[in-house]
Amino acid sequence: MTSVAVPLYEHFENGTLTLDFLQEHKDEIMTAARRQRLRNPLVWLAMETRTVGQHTLSILLQCARMVMHVCPELLRVPDVVGLTVVHDAARWCWDEKMLELIMTHEMADINGKDQVDYRPLHYAAVIGNVPAMKQLIKLGADIEAPTHVLFDKFTPLYFSLQHPKAVSLLLGAKASATWTGENGLTLLHCVPEDIRDEDVAIETARMLLMAGAGLEATDSEGRTPADRAASMDRKKLLAWLRRAELRPIVPSNKWRPSSHWLCCKEVRDAVYGGMLVANRNRTLPLELWFCIFELLPVFLHADVH
Repeated sequence: MTSVAVPLYEHFENGTLTLDFLQEHKDEIMTAARRQRLRNPLVWLAMETRTVGQHTLSILLQCARMVMHVCPELLRVPDVVGLTVVHDAARWCWDEKMLELIMTHEMADINGKDQVDYRPLHYAAVIGNVPAMKQLIKLGADIEAPTHVLFDKFTPLYFSLQHPKAVSLLLGAKASATWTGENGLTLLHCVPEDIRDEDVAIETARMLLMAGAGLEATDSEGRTPADRAASMDRKKLLAWLRRAELRPIVPSNKWRPSSHWLCCKEVRDAVYGGMLVANRNRTLPLELWFCIFELLPVFLHADVH
């Protein structure tokens, strides 16, 4: 630690930071930030927003404003692997005010790459940081940015697969659901391996199909997404994919966010329960009810208000 680091963070916590202190120690602060990422005070401030209350949060925001006023270059200083403050804010900060403060600054590079071409949007998608993703997309982040060729050129949508709200956000921003890797893997192929929760996997697969992904695509070994689910013993997901193969989900002409009633698992379960009751009463064959249920997303377009 440099000699100024400890008193600087004490000023953060106590709300006693001044512009004079920052001006006096600017060179030391910049030198420390270039040597190690966690010595960048803006990284520390962004990370601290995860655990503080509203009162302390207002102090952190004020400190961040002063630091960026005196040392705006801190926003562009990379660590040893190329991460900047914007990358770290996307990874660690969920507070909308701090995110907006950092990402809207003229020195912030929202499409900056680290050493393997990961952008801030990739890091936000990994943990499903929807507030950070919203801010980045609003500011024009590249939603189709690929990672380095050594990392399969994954787009942010791939990294978001385990987080339905993040998937919905990216698809709503027109992210392509038809990404294909060099080995022929599509996003639907990745669902069985990357998403352990069966219900989440089915929900994600449903959104991808509605956004144009194809069930018939094969990887380099000739396997479809359903074949891949079968090889991994994902019984519930496999059954759903096989049904989808028989009754294809036609891509919708209006994207529905995860708040739409058809995207709500509880509603779908209730409808399915009604189908079972109707089948027992023999009012309509179960298969016909299931066809109607699967086709509802195609014909109904009203959002929940």
